[in-house]
Amino acid sequence: ASRPVPLHTVLISDVRLALWMVMGAVICLLLIACANVSNLLMVRSAARRGEVAIRVGLGASPWRVVRLRIVEGLMLGLAGGGVGVLLAFLLIRVVQSAGAASLALGDRITTDPSFVAFAFATTLFATLISSVGPALAAARSQPGALGLLLKSGGRGNPSPGRLRVNRVVVGGAIALAVVLVIGSTLMLRTVTHLAGVDPGFDPAEVTTLQVRFPSRGTWSEEAARSRFLDEFVDSLGRVPGTVTAAAVSFLPMATGTPSASYKVEGVSYPADTPPPYANFQLVVGDYHRALTIPILRGRWFTADDTVDSPPVGIINETLVREAFGNEDPIGREITMFGGVTFQVVGVIGDTRQRRPAEPPAPEAFFAYRQLPFWPGMFLTLRTDGRAPTEAELRTVVAGIAPGIPISRIRPMTEVVAQASSQPRLFSEMLSAFGLLALLLGAVGIHGVVSQNVAQRLPEFSLRIALGATRRQVLWAAMAHALLPSVLGVGVGAGLAALASRGLASQLFGISAVDAGTFAGVPLLLLGVSLLATYVPARRATRVDPATALH
Repeated sequence: ASRPVPLHTVLISDVRLALWMVMGAVICLLLIACANVSNLLMVRSAARRGEVAIRVGLGASPWRVVRLRIVEGLMLGLAGGGVGVLLAFLLIRVVQSAGAASLALGDRITTDPSFVAFAFATTLFATLISSVGPALAAARSQPGALGLLLKSGGRGNPSPGRLRVNRVVVGGAIALAVVLVIGSTLMLRTVTHLAGVDPGFDPAEVTTLQVRFPSRGTWSEEAARSRFLDEFVDSLGRVPGTVTAAAVSFLPMATGTPSASYKVEGVSYPADTPPPYANFQLVVGDYHRALTIPILRGRWFTADDTVDSPPVGIINETLVREAFGNEDPIGREITMFGGVTFQVVGVIGDTRQRRPAEPPAPEAFFAYRQLPFWPGMFLTLRTDGRAPTEAELRTVVAGIAPGIPISRIRPMTEVVAQASSQPRLFSEMLSAFGLLALLLGAVGIHGVVSQNVAQRLPEFSLRIALGATRRQVLWAAMAHALLPSVLGVGVGAGLAALASRGLASQLFGISAVDAGTFAGVPLLLLGVSLLATYVPARRATRVDPATALH
């Protein structure tokens, strides 16, 4: 039984999952940023324990300390949020230009006051999440610790509990970064595979344009439309630079092709099963030559295939396999369009009708002279390298029928590129998120290790003074972040394996748990973590024990 479906659902059905993927990537980035800020604030809080102890010793309440830290965090967050909104306005302009051609309702992407309000509300929420933990930790400072902190010059070291929290936060940020980088890598490899797909035709040096007939007057007559298309194709073939001109009802790799049920004569079909369907195309001229689609058996349409002659058709390889199996289809009859029976006179190679990732569907071709019912056609011109200008094309139309409009003049390579523009757009977005996650993870590790090394310089100085080697000190400084990084990479790989199963429908030519990706990305993250840890940890090996201990 049929049921109504909202138009909005139909428009976004192809991109719903991809949009949820982008939303998930944004949430992961936000969590990574919050983890970094919270970790750095917590480390910074340990360094300012002397200040807090003085405030508490002079009578400040714990709530006042918490409020001060939250206000500091809000000032930082609002400043960052303001810069982020300005960058978002610029990036939305880029998405508008790319998304209008790639996404349903892509031209509707815009900014308004609700966008700004949501951005600042998110910033406020993220800032509170990042600031509350460090603020509560700072409020636990006791007045009795004032003397000890003043004796140590106001330097405070994080407690073991805080160190454990820091490591958990660092590991969590790394895990989320692994998920994003693996997802973006899978999408990048998908786009690479899509670019290598053979569409079944050669789009190079082919120019296309659209012709739509008015619904009233002479052009409502099928014979008039057929005569115009014959003259138009013939005239375009004489334009300088044109090798072959033809017309087709729908361009491959563009908007898809209409379909109709069919029945092979002499074959019985069960009454309780739906009839098979095949796409259909109406053509004028040597369409197969214009796109270099091979004729595998039989012939193409000729001038003798007119409205007064018996209908003939040409079918693709997929329809041959589906309707005839291993039998020879030449000379067999197929009924379509509710009663039109045509004889198969040729077999043409398969082409991909909608997207590179979709396999060829059953397809039948008919001469427009015999079935001139379609109200608009696409012209395809194969050239010798010099594409005709728009003025030349309009001059040809004006010489035949001045009232016929032409539009959408573009190269066929653009049509093919646009067919994979949606996965390319999401791949670019996820790649940007993955790189940003990688950068945030490295910055977070670097910041935490830098603060940790600065607070533990007396300890490292004492180790060196007691005979520890520089390598031992370096390892002691790096171990703080390396272990949570390793654990984070492992957890992230497991989460990515689960998340990639939902990504499987967006992938092409690659498994959702591709071994190369799941091995290479964790190694990359470990390398980045090692570098981000090593650079600040080297400071611990360069300390002068006498100066630091003094």
